Amino acid sequence: MTSTSPVAGADFTLFERGAELAVLEKAVGVAVTGDGSAIVLRGPMGIGKSALLAAAAESAAASGCLVLRAQGADTGPAASYSAIDQLLSGLTLTNDWRTADGEVAVMHALTAQLHTLAGSRGLVIVVDDAHWVDEESLRFFAYLAAMPLHSPIALFFGTRPRLAHAPSALIDRIIDTPEVLLLELTVLSKESVNALLAQRLGKRPDSWFTATCLRETGGNPWLLSELAGALDSADISPLAEHSPVVAGLGSQAIQNQVATMTGSLGAVDVAVLHAVAVLGDGVPLDLVTELAGSPSSDRTRAAFDTLANAALFASPVANGSGSFSQPMVRAAVYESIGPAARTQAHRAAAALLSHRDEGASAAKVTPAQAIAATTSTENTASTSILQRAAADAILRGSPESALRYLRRGLAETSDPVARLDMQYSAGVAAYAADPPSAVGYLSEALEHTSDTSRRATLTATLANALMLTGRMAEAIDLLRSERSKLVTARECVIEECAIDDSAEHYDDLIAQLNCIIAIASLTSPDFPGLRDDIAAMLTAPPTTGVGGRSLDGVLAIYHAFRTEPEGVGRAIRAMSDDALDATDPGRGPLQMALKVLTIADVPEALGHLDSSVRRAERLGSLPAVAGAYTYRAHALFLRGRLSDAYQDATTARWATTICGLDNRAFVASVFADICIATGRYADAQATLDWSQVVTSPAAQPYSVFALSSYARLHRVRGDFESGLRLAREVEKRCAPSNGGNPAMVGWRREAALCLFAVGRSVEAAELAAEDLAHARRWGAPGSLAASLRLTAEVGSTSEKVTLLEEATALVRESVARLELAYCLVALGAAKAAAGHPAPETEEGLELALTFGALPLANLARGEVARA
Repeated sequence: MTSTSPVAGADFTLFERGAELAVLEKAVGVAVTGDGSAIVLRGPMGIGKSALLAAAAESAAASGCLVLRAQGADTGPAASYSAIDQLLSGLTLTNDWRTADGEVAVMHALTAQLHTLAGSRGLVIVVDDAHWVDEESLRFFAYLAAMPLHSPIALFFGTRPRLAHAPSALIDRIIDTPEVLLLELTVLSKESVNALLAQRLGKRPDSWFTATCLRETGGNPWLLSELAGALDSADISPLAEHSPVVAGLGSQAIQNQVATMTGSLGAVDVAVLHAVAVLGDGVPLDLVTELAGSPSSDRTRAAFDTLANAALFASPVANGSGSFSQPMVRAAVYESIGPAARTQAHRAAAALLSHRDEGASAAKVTPAQAIAATTSTENTASTSILQRAAADAILRGSPESALRYLRRGLAETSDPVARLDMQYSAGVAAYAADPPSAVGYLSEALEHTSDTSRRATLTATLANALMLTGRMAEAIDLLRSERSKLVTARECVIEECAIDDSAEHYDDLIAQLNCIIAIASLTSPDFPGLRDDIAAMLTAPPTTGVGGRSLDGVLAIYHAFRTEPEGVGRAIRAMSDDALDATDPGRGPLQMALKVLTIADVPEALGHLDSSVRRAERLGSLPAVAGAYTYRAHALFLRGRLSDAYQDATTARWATTICGLDNRAFVASVFADICIATGRYADAQATLDWSQVVTSPAAQPYSVFALSSYARLHRVRGDFESGLRLAREVEKRCAPSNGGNPAMVGWRREAALCLFAVGRSVEAAELAAEDLAHARRWGAPGSLAASLRLTAEVGSTSEKVTLLEEATALVRESVARLELAYCLVALGAAKAAAGHPAPETEEGLELALTFGALPLANLARGEVARA
């Protein structure tokens, strides 16, 4: 008989895994050539993920690739960037990525470091049990997975289906990234179960015995291997009459072996074992010593050696820290501690960590993580720690963690002041992570808040949460009710009642609530009374302060949709006196104002956007990063800086994915337009599919942008009927808000070009004329030149050169450099067709090549060749 230790790894988990292994090996080969990939293996414990990853890693190493590995583990809170530390352990690094300023800078530094390590040989990163990897590392892996193009890095994950007690939401978002391939691993067939049992037991099993083993293990390779080991140890033949003993025989194998291993250990050894299970692998020796109550560091080192000899620990590393030999051993030891003892241990760990210098414990388990692993007691110090941790989590774009800390904090205290602060913070966190619960937290906080300014802020946030959960009527009623109270209070000020606040202060608070009402009007313009609200806002005198400038920013986008040039003036006013610098740099009124300035070709817009990006990075807020990078990517795109725009859009899409933001339409449209301009049609398709805009409700904010990009993609691929259908859908969605500005959404352009392509030239010319009228009214050089170019393309041949000369002249001195390239190539083609010299074609070709606009460059080359 033979015996296999359950902690040594399954022996037969590559059964029926040939297809998946081939996919992984192909990805390794492609990475060596500079085309990276990201693949997720998903399935329950023991299905064969680890074996597949090990086989792929072995194949990669044999081909000369550098292989880096990280392993998650279910042993309580994970240290920040602990998986990254595992990957880079023992390597010589060219930069200190931990000193980078802000999370986005960390992402850039780590990516550069990995590219340096990959060199020309390629790099394969293997992350097993990724569902237990720390959130910071997962966010970086998501960033890496989002940009495999021209990257010599293959990224392989192994993860289980979503677990309630693990940070799997981030894994789900990684899987949701367009570039990521998901491989679902299935259970073994009856034939493979039969073959495995025969190989392990040395005798072909009876059909009934095989069926029983299949039923008891569910076809899970690892469980089947453990059961086979138990059957072999018990000398049970695989006969039908022995089927009754199969049930339950192998279910306790791992737990029993771990219990046997620990049964002969001394008290200090067990205490050290439990301390590392609570703190995690690789923690400092002195921290383990203190938590375990070990007499000395030397005694703790001796315990490490004892645990390594017992196969519970790996051999101690150079710095003397302890690490478990296998993740399953860690999990088994952690579970064996018992709930009450675990709570006590985590509280002790929290106390130790909270007294340590921040720098000394930055890479280790935080006090808040340790407290969150305990049961609740009234503890003011714990509440303070949890509040600070929640604030940090919000800034780094991890609302799930913040909400977990705040919910735990609310269970820690009954102090009304502390609870009020935490209810508001929990509402803000839940707004991003769990919108329905945000309503409850914010409603309770509002009920107990009397401060006027705080009530206005709470009302605005609560109204947003109500709108996000489809409760528009309640949101508008709340906003109008609170606004009415503020108007009454303002009147008291004017009548010199005994109120300290000035009338201007109330004006700004009223503007703050009007700002949310104005945003609601963009998505639900037909809601009763909103048109009257907007009409009153448009005629009211502007106010200074954050509320007034915020309202200007929202009304600017309202004007822009309606092709009203006064929107530019509002946007400029919104950006004056830097009042909006105190607001979220990536979302809301600030970016609405900058969007208007961008499509108006205002040169200063890009400088403001650069400042927004820097501020978003400085804050460390991923929602802010998502917005700031998206809007800057759009501005860079219009200026022809396509490579920079692509990098910004990739970062924006990553941040959008990691934050779990539902509104993906605008970032998807910007990314897709960049990909279309550079000839990456498959990437454009994948990102637009990721936006889910085709299946989204018509009222989803900015859905028209992504649908317009969808129409453009279908057109350039030659599917004119689909392009026309989508363009008409954009028209339908724009109609309630009178959205006719071609600088905002170019649906007429796409519809006209599709109509012209299928021979409906009269309809095409009519739409082009409408487009041109709107563009002249708006007056921005870039959009007006594009409309002139459209009119030339679908209109009379005799007018082509004249129209295109006007278009080219308009954009020569503007920031709309990409449109200049299109106009030059079109003008050159029109002149050549008329028999005139066409130097503009060569100029347009040079610009297109400089910008990386490959489809346009190919078109220009064709014109040059014909000439």
